[in-house]
Amino acid sequence: MLNLYISHADGDQKYLKEFLAEIQPMKEKYNLRIWYNHPEPAPIVPFPWSLLFFWYRPRSNNRLSYNRYLPNELAMADIYLFLTSQKSVNVDWIKDVEERAAIERYDTLGNHYVRVFTVPVSASQWRTFSSLGVFPSLGPAGKAINQLPSNKEGWAMVLDQLKPIIEVLSQNHLEKRKIEGLPLNPKPLPWNDTPTILIPFPQWVGWAMLIALLFSTARAYDSQCTRKMAPGTIKRNPIPEEYRRENPVQPPVDVPIPTDTL
Repeated sequence: MLNLYISHADGDQKYLKEFLAEIQPMKEKYNLRIWYNHPEPAPIVPFPWSLLFFWYRPRSNNRLSYNRYLPNELAMADIYLFLTSQKSVNVDWIKDVEERAAIERYDTLGNHYVRVFTVPVSASQWRTFSSLGVFPSLGPAGKAINQLPSNKEGWAMVLDQLKPIIEVLSQNHLEKRKIEGLPLNPKPLPWNDTPTILIPFPQWVGWAMLIALLFSTARAYDSQCTRKMAPGTIKRNPIPEEYRRENPVQPPVDVPIPTDTL
């Protein structure tokens, strides 16, 4: 597994999204761990807290943009891709932090284990005002990505040039792990770009509160819909009044049968 770090300016997020979509098959094939500076997603409120506090909508702090994780990601990347444009040239964070971290790691481990590339996405003066001028570029020779008839064509060139580099670096790191006696298939590092989970109290407290709320609601509904009686009283149906006839019933009388009809 190789760690790939992508540097870009906020104004070049369009090109970043295009590249991430194009590199997805290669990411799955070579098990690449891709990181880039991006806004932190909104925190997650798990169930049942999301039901108990349904009106609460936590917001992400876009100003931080995962900066608390960036130093670690910069320090362990194996491939650095800098999407260069006039916008990226004017970003102090890229010049002072990302470029410096990439150059320091390259100087420490060398070309055998670390590679640094620029990917011009639009025309700019990055060679003049950037410290990355000594590193090679990926993509169309002498042109930026947006100078081609289709950006997709430019990203295809970048991936074609990046593929053999990934294979070489993967082999070099594998040999290094053999020499150092390290596991050849190390457990992948956990991803840091996961939303923060907000749990104010232990999970069982939330379930207890939810059950208590449902029980109280059921009792309130029952008290409104069911007719209640005073304590100690028993509800009985009244006995119907006996029906009396005005004329008493006469006893039966035998009627003689005429003999002439036989």
